[in-house]
Amino acid sequence: MENSDVLMNPSGGEMDVRGAIEPAIETNLMERVLSPENLHRAWRQVRSNRGAPGIDGMRIEDFPAYARLHWEEIRQSLREGKYQPTPVRRVVIPKPGGKGERLLGVPSVLDRVIQQAISQVLRPIFEPEFSEFSFGCRPKRSAHGAILQVKEYVKQGYRGVVDLDLEKFFDTVNQDVLMARVSRKVRDKTLLSLIGRYLRAGVYLRGWMGYFGISKLYGPIPELDSWLRRRIRMCYWKQWRKPRTRIGNLLRLGTPRQHAFSTGLSRKGYWRLSRTMATHTGMTNEWLAQQGLLSIRDLWMKVQGYDKKPVKLSSS
Repeated sequence: MENSDVLMNPSGGEMDVRGAIEPAIETNLMERVLSPENLHRAWRQVRSNRGAPGIDGMRIEDFPAYARLHWEEIRQSLREGKYQPTPVRRVVIPKPGGKGERLLGVPSVLDRVIQQAISQVLRPIFEPEFSEFSFGCRPKRSAHGAILQVKEYVKQGYRGVVDLDLEKFFDTVNQDVLMARVSRKVRDKTLLSLIGRYLRAGVYLRGWMGYFGISKLYGPIPELDSWLRRRIRMCYWKQWRKPRTRIGNLLRLGTPRQHAFSTGLSRKGYWRLSRTMATHTGMTNEWLAQQGLLSIRDLWMKVQGYDKKPVKLSSS
């Protein structure tokens, strides 16, 4: 961004937002997400919502100056599918009535702006699919509308009420199924990949490190990192399932042809094949990081105050 107005007021005046509520028909939705008009609306919404800083400590009022310096680089990384969301800050708040605790993840201000920009583009696509009797977190709908609907049911003679709640839905939802449903409507692969990275934004490792990062014992950490990467490679290998898919993916990721075919056709176990030349030259540490996998070593070094220089990952 050349100046703060590029994001906060790109056109120099009030925008006509009618185009933002029309369903998108083109496949390149990322360009609509990154349009100055859409980003302006997203920033205004995030600014009005206020909210606490994320894991990076940046406040709402600090964001314009940061954006002026870094936005062009951020926008390019988003277009190229290389942007890595910042892990969310874990916050625990008590539920009303002493009914336990609720875990919240607080994104950085930058990620809140990007997420809002994505929401503004996707909402017109998915909004028509929702029930007309759904009132939660939808435009021009609120709890007041739900109360009016209940009153109408009472007038019609209904007396029974069923109270249902999907406990910890967003903590336990199957992300593969969720992304499969989203991809039915969204064809932009760059945008789908970004949404997937947001779903895997590292709250779990961050939470773990929040408890155990105080330890000065470094010895087991590289081994934990290595085990975790191997485990993730095994999960991808299971997900790819068919030999043709495995071979094709390995070749696209840069695995030599001979290794891709010999490993892709192997009938050995998932865990054993997750530690082969083929899976390592294809699903490299750098590639795993691009998919959203965090390094325990990097997190530990940041907690210990050694994060001034980038840390090179081990080869395992």
